Amino acid sequence: MHLDPSRSGTELIALPLKHRHRWKGLTLAAVALVSCAEGRLPLPAVQPQLQVALARHVLERGRPPEDYVLGKFETHDIVFVGEYGRIRHDVLLVDGLVGRLPAAGVHCLGIEFASATEQETIDRLLIADDYDDALARHLVKRHDPHWGYGEYLDLFRAAWTVNRTRADGETPFRILALGGADAEANAAVLRTEILSRGEKALIYTNIESAFTRFRPSSGEGARLGNLLFDEIGPRCATIFLHAPWPSRWGRDAPWVYPADGHIDASMIGLSDENRRAGFDVVGSPFAALPGETSWWSVGREGFQLGDLCDGYVFQTALHLYEGVTPLENWFDGEEHAAELAASCDIPRQFLRFH
Repeated sequence: MHLDPSRSGTELIALPLKHRHRWKGLTLAAVALVSCAEGRLPLPAVQPQLQVALARHVLERGRPPEDYVLGKFETHDIVFVGEYGRIRHDVLLVDGLVGRLPAAGVHCLGIEFASATEQETIDRLLIADDYDDALARHLVKRHDPHWGYGEYLDLFRAAWTVNRTRADGETPFRILALGGADAEANAAVLRTEILSRGEKALIYTNIESAFTRFRPSSGEGARLGNLLFDEIGPRCATIFLHAPWPSRWGRDAPWVYPADGHIDASMIGLSDENRRAGFDVVGSPFAALPGETSWWSVGREGFQLGDLCDGYVFQTALHLYEGVTPLENWFDGEEHAAELAASCDIPRQFLRFH
């Protein structure tokens, strides 16, 4: 179903007065854009009461994404931030967090795009007097020769900068490499390097590795987040970075809107500034949003967003997403360079979304 063009936004007057000026309203033009854009996956009609409740939650409880993620460490030791991958503003969010994590008592970032076998080399890189860009490139390329994206490599430089400016005696900032190892091995690393030392860590990974309470379907092994949740329970949390979900018609089928499109349809009525927010899912109107079009719903009755994650970060509409930057001279041949560029062409990949 499409949004009903007869809705002009007048049903949104139930918003508190202090927030009403921040609501742009669903104008006829906006609704026409949602329902009639040729070749785009339609968005659902959202019941007015639900739309108001979702908007109110974002306006009243949402925080800037950076502040929201940092705030989670007030009550959690391990915070998983789960991504789709190669989305520029997602990596920039984490890059911006690196410099602020130490003030929140967090001195470690876990990543997947470098091998766990290179940990000692990474530690040396981050405390060296001079930053070695060639070494950072080598570490990433040796683990995954196709992961030549500038914003991801910049995370090493961000961590190095933190260490160059830290006060005497302050704990050095580390990047823990979680690539090339299975979930059990990575859980052991976090147990030894973080939990046993009473430390905290931000783990930046693909969304499925970030699942904590949510369990994969039968036949699939436990994910890293599952193993940590089994050990420390609600001291770890999953934050989902807004992105498409795999389709229930198969992982090779075109991906679909998260929560059956309810999030995207509801955020249309908020200004760009106000919809860029992090907010809790559990205990909020977002928790009950359905996900029947998703692969993760297969074999599960009544699957909801609240089953999947504890928190959510929405930054902008999917059709406005940009990809990360392919690094020059990553490959010698033009053909491979073109393939690298195509792999992060997020605008082309997300053309079907609003």
